[in-house]
Amino acid sequence: MNSPQTPPARIPGYGGGPFSHQPDLLDEHLFWLGHLHNYCSESEETEDLPDRTDEQEAGALQYRLLGGDTWPVFTVPLAGDHRLYVVYRAFKEDEGIDYLLHHPDWDAAERLAQDDGHFMDPGLSWAELTATADNRLPGGSTTDPHARLLLLLPAFGRRRLAGRRRAA
Repeated sequence: MNSPQTPPARIPGYGGGPFSHQPDLLDEHLFWLGHLHNYCSESEETEDLPDRTDEQEAGALQYRLLGGDTWPVFTVPLAGDHRLYVVYRAFKEDEGIDYLLHHPDWDAAERLAQDDGHFMDPGLSWAELTATADNRLPGGSTTDPHARLLLLLPAFGRRRLAGRRRAA
């Protein structure tokens, strides 16, 4: 398998690609506006946060990420040689962001969540999300726990949380 710093040439059981490693995007505020847009746009309070220019530029960046010839992949290493991949899926007319879990011994990656305007569960629990962000394992697209948290936040299984609130 490839090193945790670069995306794999392929992800077993997952079609698409070719993949590109673009960790420099994690330093761009416009990347975060686009990456978190679907997650945060459900709240009326967040609609006015970015100014119109930033919103348009973030949209253009998102279009490039999801409409290009290469698919950006961000990697987060996990314990036991597992990898969590955040893949910008750029199939024509089927673009979105997939959150995949893989281990080199597995035949296929497991899809944990997808964000393409309609979130697909199960996603990550809050405990899984924070543990992954804070795991301090070297490598991947970033070692910054804050960037990892934001990168994985759209995979948070909000429905799990809502279900717990109703049950309480």
